[in-house]
Amino acid sequence: EHAINLTSLDISSNNLSSGDIKAINSLSRLTTLNLKDTQLSQDQISQLSLSPSLTHLDLSNNHLYDLTALKGSTTS
Repeated sequence: EHAINLTSLDISSNNLSSGDIKAINSLSRLTTLNLKDTQLSQDQISQLSLSPSLTHLDLSNNHLYDLTALKGSTTS
């Protein structure tokens, strides 16, 4: 219940499940999200919906080749 108000989340160096991705998607106030070294797959990245307030996202050290599947992404 209180997690909804999180603005910063660092879950680097953890293996993420689809349930974890759903939980991240529910955090609409996130401004910083660190997913470094979480072994994210392309399938998982396509399930991730980014908060409109997100300003910092770290996806380094994951096996990703295409970030166009990110939902809510405003990168150009």
